Amino acid sequence: MRIRHRPDLALGTEREDSQFATKTASYQMLKDDEVILGNGTVTITLPTAILASNREYVIKNIHASLNTTIATPGSETIDGASTVVLSTQYDAVHLFSDGANFHITGNKA
Repeated sequence: MRIRHRPDLALGTEREDSQFATKTASYQMLKDDEVILGNGTVTITLPTAILASNREYVIKNIHASLNTTIATPGSETIDGASTVVLSTQYDAVHLFSDGANFHITGNKA
């Protein structure tokens, strides 16, 4: 997975407006979320692609044995599929919305 250089972040600090969260239950993402860690059997539902147009998201499974599923809220797709399952601990995807659908632009599997 490609990590963008963030000069506004120093090691050990957190930006006030950063949207980072660990989820242990299913979650409907907000358009301003950035990084979501799934810790358990969870479904992370993306915001609509039009609402998330030109936004990037990173979703990662941190549980040792349970799946994190990424879903779209409607007929939108993620690289042509309605869901993506992160089935191994530390699997991750980097997603981009073009305003109509989501595209996987990087992953770590």
